[in-house]
Amino acid sequence: MSNKESEAVLWESTPEGAARCRLCARYCCLREGELGRCSVRLNRNGRLVSRTAAALAALNLDPVEKKPLF
Repeated sequence: MSNKESEAVLWESTPEGAARCRLCARYCCLREGELGRCSVRLNRNGRLVSRTAAALAALNLDPVEKKPLF
């Protein structure tokens, strides 16, 4: 696993050796090395990993004082 990948949550292994993602309603069944339809989850060594777990999703700089507060 690279430093930005971590084991995903909400998945199960199948008897065929694939991993079934249960995060959305598509329930992707991924064989070794396959990406889900979202292109975020990947089957690596029989375990589902999230490729974007450590990636920054949003950044917002907000001033402490927005409107005059007394």
